[in-house]
Amino acid sequence: MSRIALKTARYTVQAAFCIGALWAVTAGADVFKFTDEKGNVQYTDRPLKLPAERLSIQSQRTDVVALDARVAEDFKATEARETERKKLDTAATEKKKAADANAAGKVEACNKAREDYRIRSTNFRLYEEQAGGERRYLNSAEIDATRDAAKKAMEDLCAGL
Repeated sequence: MSRIALKTARYTVQAAFCIGALWAVTAGADVFKFTDEKGNVQYTDRPLKLPAERLSIQSQRTDVVALDARVAEDFKATEARETERKKLDTAATEKKKAADANAAGKVEACNKAREDYRIRSTNFRLYEEQAGGERRYLNSAEIDATRDAAKKAMEDLCAGL
C-alpha cells in the first residue's frame, strides 16, 4: 500500500474511534469517585465500596459533520506538510548532487594540475609551440618560472582535498 493510502486508512480508523468514544460518553453512564484501601482516589462506573461520590458529568452529542470536516482539514494539512517535506527532500538531494559534481570537478582539476606539474618538473627541455608549428625552447629562467607557476596552480587547486 502507498503511504497516502495507509495514512487515509489510519485517519478513517481514528475518526471512527473518536466517534465511538464520544458516543459512549454521551450514553449517560454514571461516574463515581471513591478512595480505595491504599488511599488512592479512583474513578469508575462501578464503585467497589460505598459510599462513593457520584459525579455530575455533562456531555454533548457529537456533531458528526463537524468531526468529518475537522478530520478532512487535518488530512489536508498532513498532505500539505508531506508535499512540503518532499520538496525539501528533493531540493536537498539536488544540492547534494551539485556539491558531489563540484567536488568531482575539483578532484579532476587537481589531478590535471598535478600531472602538469610532474611533467614540467621532470622534463629538462621545455618549449612553446609557435604559430607555424615550430618549437621555441625556454631558457632556464623561463623554465623556473613555468615550474613555479605549475606548482602554484597545483597547490591552489589541490588545497583542501
